[in-house]
Amino acid sequence: MNPSSATITVGSTKQFYFTAMYVDCNGKLYPINKTGAATWSSSIPAVATVSNGKATGKKLGTTNITARVSCCRWTLDTFEVCIGNPTQPASGTAALTVNYGCNDQRDTIIQEYHDYPTSTTGPYYPVCSEFTSSASTAHFTFAMLNVNQWYFWAILRQVFLTGLENTRVAYNQDMTVNSGYRSPKYNATAINPPGAPGSRHVFGDAADIASNESTWHPLHDVAKNNGACVEPHETQGSYAHVHMDWRGACPQGW
Repeated sequence: MNPSSATITVGSTKQFYFTAMYVDCNGKLYPINKTGAATWSSSIPAVATVSNGKATGKKLGTTNITARVSCCRWTLDTFEVCIGNPTQPASGTAALTVNYGCNDQRDTIIQEYHDYPTSTTGPYYPVCSEFTSSASTAHFTFAMLNVNQWYFWAILRQVFLTGLENTRVAYNQDMTVNSGYRSPKYNATAINPPGAPGSRHVFGDAADIASNESTWHPLHDVAKNNGACVEPHETQGSYAHVHMDWRGACPQGW
C-alpha cells in the first residue's frame, strides 16, 4: 500500500495505491499496480469511506483502509505470471487518521459539535482557531471561565470577555462563575438538568453567576446595562444564579 499511513481532515480525500507482487514460474517478482482492480474497504466506514483507493474523511477517528485482489493469475506481455498460493488473495492495509486539523484536544471537542448538534436547522461547527487555552480578564481567570470542564480548551468570545468584565467592574463585588463555557457533550450529559442543545454556553458567550434572593436583581440590572441578554427570573424558578450572555439579539423578554 502506498502510503502505508496518512492523516486527513474531515471532508477531505486521500488517494491510496495498491501494488501486488506476482512471481513467474522462474521465481522472478513483478510489482503490478492493482489499484483499479482491487476491492477496497474501510474497517470503520463512519470514520472514512473508500472507493477505487480514494478515501474520504467522515468523522474523527482512525480506520484501516484495505485493498484485496482475488485473481491468482496474470498475463504479462506474452507469458503467464503465476501466484504461489491461489487460495490467498493479495492484500494490503494502511492506517488512516481523520481529524479536524487541530491535532490536539480541539479535534475531540469539534466532533462533539457534530455528535451533539447545537441546532437542527443551522448547527454551529467551530474551527481550531476559535478555541483558547488561556483567555482571561482582570477579574476572571481562564480556569474560572472554563469551570468544571473536561478539556484544556474553551471557546471564549471577546464580546463575552469584555461584557463580563465590564459587568464585574460596574457591580464592584466578587462574582462567582457557576458555569462558563461548556463543550456540547458536557452540556448534554454532565449537568443536571441537561443544558438545552442551543445553550449559549456552548457558543462561548455565556456565564451563570452565583446569586441569592438579595443579589439576583442587582446582578440582572448591571448585566443588562452592559449589553447582556439575561434570562428572566420567572423561567428559572430559583435565585441560585443569573444567566447572562452576549449573543447580540436577545430573545423577547430577556
